[in-house]
Amino acid sequence: MTLRRPATCAKLRCMTTQNAAPDRPLSPPERVLWWFDHGAPLHFTTVLDYIGPLSETALRAALDALQRRHPLLRATITGTPHALRFAPLNAPLPLRVEAAEPERYAERLAAELTEPMPSLDAPLLRCTWLRDADAGGRLLLTLHHSIGDGRSGVLLARDLARAAAGEALAPLPEPPPLWNARPPRARGLRGWSRLALTMLRDVGRVLRAGGRPVPVPVDALVPLHERRPGVHPLTFDAGFTERLTARARAEGTTVHGVLSVVLMQALATEHPTPVPMSCGTPVDVRPYLEPSVAEALGYYVGLSQSVHRIDPAAPVWPLARRLRDEIRADVAHHVPTIFHLFAEWLFGVLTRGGRTPAEVAARMYALPLRGTTGITNLGRLDVPERVGDLHLTGLFFVVAPSALADFVTTATCFAGRLHWSFIALAPAVGLARATRLVAEVERRLRAVVDAP
Repeated sequence: MTLRRPATCAKLRCMTTQNAAPDRPLSPPERVLWWFDHGAPLHFTTVLDYIGPLSETALRAALDALQRRHPLLRATITGTPHALRFAPLNAPLPLRVEAAEPERYAERLAAELTEPMPSLDAPLLRCTWLRDADAGGRLLLTLHHSIGDGRSGVLLARDLARAAAGEALAPLPEPPPLWNARPPRARGLRGWSRLALTMLRDVGRVLRAGGRPVPVPVDALVPLHERRPGVHPLTFDAGFTERLTARARAEGTTVHGVLSVVLMQALATEHPTPVPMSCGTPVDVRPYLEPSVAEALGYYVGLSQSVHRIDPAAPVWPLARRLRDEIRADVAHHVPTIFHLFAEWLFGVLTRGGRTPAEVAARMYALPLRGTTGITNLGRLDVPERVGDLHLTGLFFVVAPSALADFVTTATCFAGRLHWSFIALAPAVGLARATRLVAEVERRLRAVVDAP
């Protein structure tokens, strides 16, 4: 393995002078994410598979172009815990070059999620190139969650491929934080009133489900900082993916609704009777923000939380339709954006008394409404499969489970295929158990799609 930093200081001074990085305080959501990342990793990795010619010189130049395009890639986080800010940084994006070992991809992704992101005098993105000798490879783009979400990872992968193919990337202006770009009904007294209504709604969902959500049982109780993510990928071919999409449409729901229900039903098989379970859905709120942030890196995600009494033997489609309707209602009422008001309040409560990030993460882990599971679904990705001489064959991402769940999933559809990754925190959810749960999810999904 090699770590390359060939860019010169003079070159970087020129780059940052032409397009300065932001120097501003972190907004409350960004501060929360930075803080929790130090107690339980929250960064994530976007994976780009390709076939075609790519030299280290071209990749290094593409990373430099990526850094010039996105201001947050030329910034670091500094300051005291309650006075954090983005500061300009004169340092290139780190590039590691390793030999590809396909049989160890899942293990390598888990290691990428485990390795902490530097928080001082370093960029908030790193790139690892798993180079295949047969004119192909895999790029791992690991991004600090305070400056990026799943959509940000897709934008980075697309821009990096374009730059590596020789396309010019126009610099973007500094993006506004989500906190400053919320819609009017998520601000001020209206926002706090809407938050109160949202919390009452959540209580109602819990009561209808018959009680608070039941967390995923743990195989071994160890401190949170000692738990390590394990990655378990599933890929469904284009034929099955098309049948899934068509069946969901015919049943009046969405692919996301089906995946969520199948996931919860698989977890519910571990209980002797139906139990209340929750499934969190991160929602991209970019379309509702002003000014537009369509092409910008940043954390522009809120949460829709569904709680239902899950019976593994119950029909999938009625519950999938209910879940779809709940998410649509939450989006219509700007609940995902208002969620950040709660995060800010909770962060203030948990950090009183000078608690460390690990202590705060442990307290989050013990919350009574801790989530059962969650699924981040980016759907069909608007990224071309061919960029210059590069043929992009796969694009997906994996996240480190937070203090709110031990078993989370991510889904993308690219090149006609559905890629569904499962991330389990071991030893809380051990390897054998995680493997069984993933196999149960796959069995159920195939059965419900192909059933007459």
